[in-house]
Amino acid sequence: KSTGSLEIVTTIGRIMKKYFINVACILGLLSSGVYGADVSSGVYSIDAIRVSDETGITYVDPEGSVNIKNLSCTSSDTFAIDRNAASYAQIYSALLAAAASSRTVEVWVSIDANDCLNGRQRISVIQVNF
Repeated sequence: KSTGSLEIVTTIGRIMKKYFINVACILGLLSSGVYGADVSSGVYSIDAIRVSDETGITYVDPEGSVNIKNLSCTSSDTFAIDRNAASYAQIYSALLAAAASSRTVEVWVSIDANDCLNGRQRISVIQVNF
């Protein structure tokens, strides 16, 4: 009888461990969304990408109009990425892959006051929809 009880306790322990790990992961994801200063601007197809050596900014021109989420940015023709951004290479390559394969991207922009690049909303997150 004691072996059966031990197996039950062990099984319950494994289930509880998986449960708490899942809850911790979900809470981590939710808290990063709550405390982040980024918001989705929408889903777009990429019409053009322009890299400017003069400004150090990469401009992303989506098909259609840009949804303005950061009200301190004055230009709504394109999004922008700073080439000094920590994830610049990843964001840029994701945009190239999406444009080359005619896939859409969801664009998140910073909504921090005055966090604009040459008057354009700064891209903070890209999701390529494959």
